[in-house]
Amino acid sequence: MPNCPKCNSFVKEGQKFCTKCGTNLMVNVNVFAWEKRKDKTTIVVVIISVSIVIILAISAISFLIITNMRKGYTPIGPKTRASRNYTPLMRRARMSAEDFKKFADLMERNIERYTARINLIRLKVPMQNKAKLSELDMKMNDLRTAISEFRTYPSEEKYEKIKELYEEIRKLYRELSSSAEEN
Repeated sequence: MPNCPKCNSFVKEGQKFCTKCGTNLMVNVNVFAWEKRKDKTTIVVVIISVSIVIILAISAISFLIITNMRKGYTPIGPKTRASRNYTPLMRRARMSAEDFKKFADLMERNIERYTARINLIRLKVPMQNKAKLSELDMKMNDLRTAISEFRTYPSEEKYEKIKELYEEIRKLYRELSSSAEEN
């Protein structure tokens, strides 16, 4: 049962005027209904607007992640810094992360082979070439260090440095093995 909004007295349902104060109940009911409708409309508009903003934000983030993954980047995480350095080398040389690992493995196997070969000729190298032998040992250590750095943080500069060091080691080894054979 409704009450009069002005004097709060009991009013029968469907009555147009209050019997005590004479307030037009139909006008107040319509104004009150309009205010209720206006509040509901505002709430619905706000909810829809917030939903649209959330959907657009999720779409934008998903688009950025997918685009960056196609470029070779990974989502933000502990390997992000390293993965950004994979990208230029992968594009230019068509190398993948697996290719990097294979390259580093190959270089480590080559180090082991050259170490065994150097140990075989170490006793045969003449005294005047002992300085070259120690230089070769230093280059081998530099190559080991470069490979371990390349594994943790690959970059094109490190890739080129490893190739350069490897060629220097091969050249020094050839010189030492030829001088060892002469003796």
